[in-house]
Amino acid sequence: MSDIYEELKDQGLEAWAILIYDQVGEAPTADYCKSYRDGHKLKLRVLYDPHEDDGNGNMVPRTRAYGDKETSIISNEEGIIVYEAHSDLPDLLRTTIESELAAGIGECSTQDMCKDKDCVLTPQGDAKICSTTCTYGDDTTCPEGEVCWRYSEDDASGACFSPDLLPSE
Repeated sequence: MSDIYEELKDQGLEAWAILIYDQVGEAPTADYCKSYRDGHKLKLRVLYDPHEDDGNGNMVPRTRAYGDKETSIISNEEGIIVYEAHSDLPDLLRTTIESELAAGIGECSTQDMCKDKDCVLTPQGDAKICSTTCTYGDDTTCPEGEVCWRYSEDDASGACFSPDLLPSE
């Protein structure tokens, strides 16, 4: 991750390494983070996850919901998680990060960020945005103020867009 960070930080990438255990399996400290960062020659920030009582007298990391494996999370400028993996896959991380950095504000780079909508190309084909699937010819299947647009004459369904995003006739 450090190599990816160094390469893409000037494009707006912000990255942190969050440690959940020290070298003996205990809660990390600020001093341990500094030592870890320096020892691994990392340029990105190294943070630690303080442990808390799990209700049974066990001290566990607050991020335990992500498990004990290395977890990579990519979020957009709005703080929406667009990618999450529980392993270290540098090529996949790089591709996802580059896609997210290329996406403008309000655009989607992955399906994950659209929740119950779809990440689709705009009618102009110049960006991807989250949109609702609709029945072509029935604008009532779209949110108020949007119309159903289809990508090809053969499509029975389409995606809902604001009229200002539609190509001019």
